[in-house]
Order: sequence, then structure tokens, then C-alpha cells
Amino acid sequence: MFPIRGILSAKIGIIAKIREYFKKYRTFVIILNHSVMKKIFAIIALVLGLQVSFAQLSRYEFASLGYQYQNQSFVEVGGKLVFFHGNDDLLYRIGASALLGSVNSSFRAIPKVNADILFNFEKDVYINHPYYFIGSAEFTPKYIAPKFGISLIGIIDLTAGYAFSIDKDGVNGKELQGFNLNFSLNIPLYPFFSCPSRQ
Repeated sequence: MFPIRGILSAKIGIIAKIREYFKKYRTFVIILNHSVMKKIFAIIALVLGLQVSFAQLSRYEFASLGYQYQNQSFVEVGGKLVFFHGNDDLLYRIGASALLGSVNSSFRAIPKVNADILFNFEKDVYINHPYYFIGSAEFTPKYIAPKFGISLIGIIDLTAGYAFSIDKDGVNGKELQGFNLNFSLNIPLYPFFSCPSRQ
């Protein structure tokens, strides 16, 4: 009789512990799922918002050719996309290019991406500003560089900044950091190609 009661008591205790464990686990899963779902919804909302925002922007394509000094001279070849909405007081520009040059007697090509904001809030000028101020950031596998400068009608850019090295080995043993200077010519492609993205 007593052994049976002891066995039943033990089983009841084990069942109670299992229920308590699953109750805690279920609460954790609910909290985790809630947190994960919030992040997923936030990401979806951000992506949809960006799609709607960019869908409302006019877009122009440019080819870019320039000169860049970063511890030494490079030729820069690439392309850029310019976005704006309504008037052109504020332009958003992204680009991808290659820096081509000889480093320690060996030819190298360094990939580069950049993001720019061009702005001119001059009153009573609603289109085709004669110049813009530029706030820019460029990124390569070797350095990152914040830059500032000026652009003539969005075509001729002159910027300067400071590069912070992210690769101590650099290029062929030469670390790229310090003063950064860039001169570039942006050639609009829309006179030569149809641009369905242009509004």
C-alpha cells in the first residue's frame, strides 16, 4: 500500500515539474516569437517604405571619369545614379567605380562605392542649380573616407576628405590613409539612352 502511494506521489511530482517546465518554455517561446515577429514586420515595413519612396523619385544615370589622390594617383572609372523628388534642391547620389593605378610598380584595381548628398537651398531657384555643396562618404576594401566638396551643375565635382585605413596591409604593402582628393566628370546618359525611370 505504502509503496504504491510513494510511487503515485513521485509520479505526481514529476508531472508537476514537467508542466511547470513547459509553462516556462511556452512563455519563452511566445516572448521570442513576439520579438522576432516585431523585427520581421519592422524590416518588411522598412523595405516597403524604401520601395515607395524610391518609386516617387526621379532617377538619372551617369557615367563617371575622374582623378583621385589617396597616398598616390589613381584614375577612377564608374557610374552613378542620381535621385530627387520635385525640385532639385536636394539630390541623392550613389555610385560604384574602380580606382586604377600602379602601386609599388604593380598595376592594381580597387573597387569603390560612394554615397553623396548634393544640396543647394538657394531661394527662387527651382531647377538646374548652377552649383551644389556635397556631403559624401566613400568605401573601399582598404579605407573609408568622409568627404566634402562642391559640384558645378551636378556634372563637375571637386571633393576632399580624410581616409581612415581598414586594412593595414594596404595595396602591395602600401597602406592607404590620410588626405583624399577627388576630381570627377559625370556624363549624363539620358541624352543617349531612353530612361523609363525618369519622371
